[in-house]
Amino acid sequence: MAFLVLGLKNAAQFAVYEPTKRWQINRNGGGALTPGQAFVHGAFSRLVSDTVLFPARRAKVLQQQALKDDKGDSKASMVRPLPASPCTPAPPNPAGGGMPSWAC
Repeated sequence: MAFLVLGLKNAAQFAVYEPTKRWQINRNGGGALTPGQAFVHGAFSRLVSDTVLFPARRAKVLQQQALKDDKGDSKASMVRPLPASPCTPAPPNPAGGGMPSWAC
């Protein structure tokens, strides 16, 4: 399923870009797109494809997480706490200013 969702993104982007590009070329009287026009059409096609396919990608991630939870693998087990620092903050400087110092 992951391959299908990831492959659809490029296909959807291409499916939006090509008709908008042809529309712009016809509007220009048959001339080529300028770099700015190509950028705008590419950005628009990316926006549409991401908007359409985001729910499917989110469902895929939730399904994968549910499968991990069923197997006993939890996301929290991948996170390890940092060890305690042996350093302690030094008392504040009575003169003020400067960076705080640490005593190790």
